[in-house]
Amino acid sequence: MPNSASPAPRQTRILRGVLLITAACGFFVVMNTGAKGLSAHLPVVEIIWARSLVHLVFVFALFAPTSGGWRLFATRRPVIQVTRSLLLLTSTSFFFTAIARVPLADATAISFTAPFIVAGLAGRVLHERVGTGQWLTIAVGFLGALVILQPGFGHTSPYALLVLGSAAC
Repeated sequence: MPNSASPAPRQTRILRGVLLITAACGFFVVMNTGAKGLSAHLPVVEIIWARSLVHLVFVFALFAPTSGGWRLFATRRPVIQVTRSLLLLTSTSFFFTAIARVPLADATAISFTAPFIVAGLAGRVLHERVGTGQWLTIAVGFLGALVILQPGFGHTSPYALLVLGSAAC
């Protein structure tokens, strides 16, 4: 009988990863749709505050039991943690402000520029190499976003630039 402390078989870990990423994508859809709907009735700042609070409570409830409660907030690199938190807050603020005025499908398509930005910065910031195959895959995804947006065939809101800023964060 295998030891219960042994790592899960590879296939189980892969399945768990697929299920988690699928759930995360579903939660993003629900969150963005909810923010879009609430923006007609509430100030965007309140929606951002609620999203941040729910995120904090969820993460604390999920990880505090296994990481010693309040020690979860201890860090050896506070500058990096604060910077990351500010980037998340800025990204959320830009995106939620934009979707109050931009169609959700357009905002989502524009947010697909994030892989380009990440890949472009990977060499400089993370000292990682992005290969030709990876660039081609990113380009195909970006072309899909262009199909959704149909550039040149309609009015683009200046608020769409906030979505680009969100992707950059």
